[in-house]
Amino acid sequence: MKNIINFSKIMFAAVLILSACSPKEFDEYSLGQMGIITPDNVTFSYAKATTSNPSNSDNVIQFTNTSDIKVPHSFIWDLGNGIISSDKNPIGKYPDKGTYTVSLSVFGSAGNIVIKTQTVIIAKDDPTLFDTPTFRNLTGGPANQEGKTWVFDQHNLYTAEVRTALDADIRGHMGLGPIYSFAQGWWGAGPNEKGDWKMYDFKFHFKQTSGLQMKITTDGVGYGRLACAEPIGGYKNVSVIWDQDVQFPYEGGDYTFSINDVTAQIGEDEKEYEKITLSGDAFMGYYCGTQDYYILYLTDEVMALCARNTVEGHDWIFIFIREDLNIDSTIYEDQINFTVTPGSDEFTFNYSVTVDNPDGLAYTCEVQFGDGVVTSALTGSHTYIVKAGDYNARCVLTVGNKTRIKQQTVTINNDHPLYDININIAGGKAWRLRPHSQGSGIVLTRTWTGEVWWTVDANASGSEAAYDDILTFYNSGKAKLENFGNSYMNEATWELFPDGNKWGSFVTLHYFPSENATWEFVVNEGVIYLKLTNVFPMYALNPAIMQEGLYEVLLVSANLLHIKYVVGNDEWDPTWHYYLVPVNQ
Repeated sequence: MKNIINFSKIMFAAVLILSACSPKEFDEYSLGQMGIITPDNVTFSYAKATTSNPSNSDNVIQFTNTSDIKVPHSFIWDLGNGIISSDKNPIGKYPDKGTYTVSLSVFGSAGNIVIKTQTVIIAKDDPTLFDTPTFRNLTGGPANQEGKTWVFDQHNLYTAEVRTALDADIRGHMGLGPIYSFAQGWWGAGPNEKGDWKMYDFKFHFKQTSGLQMKITTDGVGYGRLACAEPIGGYKNVSVIWDQDVQFPYEGGDYTFSINDVTAQIGEDEKEYEKITLSGDAFMGYYCGTQDYYILYLTDEVMALCARNTVEGHDWIFIFIREDLNIDSTIYEDQINFTVTPGSDEFTFNYSVTVDNPDGLAYTCEVQFGDGVVTSALTGSHTYIVKAGDYNARCVLTVGNKTRIKQQTVTINNDHPLYDININIAGGKAWRLRPHSQGSGIVLTRTWTGEVWWTVDANASGSEAAYDDILTFYNSGKAKLENFGNSYMNEATWELFPDGNKWGSFVTLHYFPSENATWEFVVNEGVIYLKLTNVFPMYALNPAIMQEGLYEVLLVSANLLHIKYVVGNDEWDPTWHYYLVPVNQ
């Protein structure tokens, strides 16, 4: 078997590797040493692998880069079996007998390329390399002549299973987070969120009879990243459909695939993973600049893959399920009747929830009155001890992994006689972030649209450091933050702490709450602000706000404190919303 090198993708990968070299690596070379790499400099050897070869197969080959190069450079391997690798000493698996041409391409900083090739002869087939739990789960095994078809988990039926198995911030069937996170800390798609696209028409059919075969069927449209689709993937007639999302003509087709053991970075560590590599222009529904997918989780029913977008610094996580499992059995909004009607006085309202549930599906229901009070009772009455204004009463019904929300606006025309903003917040009252069941504690939105960018809930990676914090307000104007030894920080603060992370939110063990923290209400142009000095509400946005921050007060009741902070001064700037509830609630 002979593999044809895809030079455009190899060249791009080499540029990424060379540009990723650290200053320390380049400091090893003086300017006078930067020169042309010669063929004599480039060598490699190979032998049967002694590691990552549990069956001691003669068909698992360890390649070793023995080049002697004294100038900055990058390199790419073509293992002749469909695998392109940037590992220094990769391992190749060759289940089928045959002759394979393996090449090591070295790219010098001066612009020249040296390619060395060797022929690897595999004497006999080794089908055991295909008969592993990974192959059996992916394809149904060597005996399954039909193979197995996967689709996106568009209804998020298995999101919770993947989140629990990985112990990571997994929010939907597709989503992204910082590179090296293997998580969706920035965004995850809700059930059927991309229903106006044709992405859910993608079918991925894997089988391993007569070689490792893969077939992709589509509705004629592919999707991906603006920075990657045409520059890297080479897809034509690309058009932007929203922000950095693009679409382009893509009919799918017949491809091959391979699975190899690799070392991948996650956080500051390196761990062993298996990686699926697809041939040609194949991709798993949304193109992020690579045909390589790390296998994070794989059973007979569900598969979670990560495509590492090195161009933009993203980890994209996709969840797929067996085609026959993609059934949306649920309760819809139009099956829920939620009413709120005037009660015995102007501050009291009666409410009722009824559910049309002919399939007898199990569900839970919570009524949130908009002032911080919640209940699981489906009927009753509620008194608003609040200032005049509009309050959003919500019925939140959960069926499996799905949440259905019905909402009613309650208008209070006068301040309740017992309402006192200072009494509600102070007097030694202790507050914590609102639990996820009531809608998350911190929400990042776009100012002018209210669009949700990021929700910090109890499932977000690292957020436990914020959710156990307690913020107490005293009548004297003194405030106190208890962080129990760790704090959750925005990446803008990373330089303040030795364990900071400039790529995403992080937990630090080196923040110690101030003993001189204070609070007060201030009024500016008729708007009430909560001024916090030397303290912040559980999550610090930047170094300045840790010293002093003005948070606009949107709601203060005995049961909920809702404040917001706008980063910047124009309509495009992001807004952070903080929701706090009493500790004993």
